[in-house]
Amino acid sequence: MSVKIGDRIYENGKEFIAVEFASNLTENKGTLIRLGEEIEKQVVLFRHQGKLFCLSNICPHRHQPSIYRGFVENGCVTCPEHFWTYRLDTGENIDQKQGIKKLKTYEVIEKDGVILINIDYFEKPKWKEFKIINGTT
Repeated sequence: MSVKIGDRIYENGKEFIAVEFASNLTENKGTLIRLGEEIEKQVVLFRHQGKLFCLSNICPHRHQPSIYRGFVENGCVTCPEHFWTYRLDTGENIDQKQGIKKLKTYEVIEKDGVILINIDYFEKPKWKEFKIINGTT
């Protein structure tokens, strides 16, 4: 059975969705994937030194959907908006003087020439949460 874009499969008890053909990824260049209309469902795929990475496309610094346009070097991606730099493997900001905000990372696998990402968990960013105070938002 070959995997097709949009297929959902289970590996090791986790749900993955097929999102892109591996042949479409370019080394050190981001590929934007939209898993829904909501901005928090935008992720970016990177292939760096032959390894696959999947991160949130939303830079936590100013909430810009621009990580896919980032510069990849030495295992990190630099946001093109304000030049915050994050590790591809953990999403951590490499300059703690800028803050401790990090990019969300997602498990990614390649199967039958197709890239699949784990979609078990998508959280709403804290900056988009609404708080009800005295019956108003």
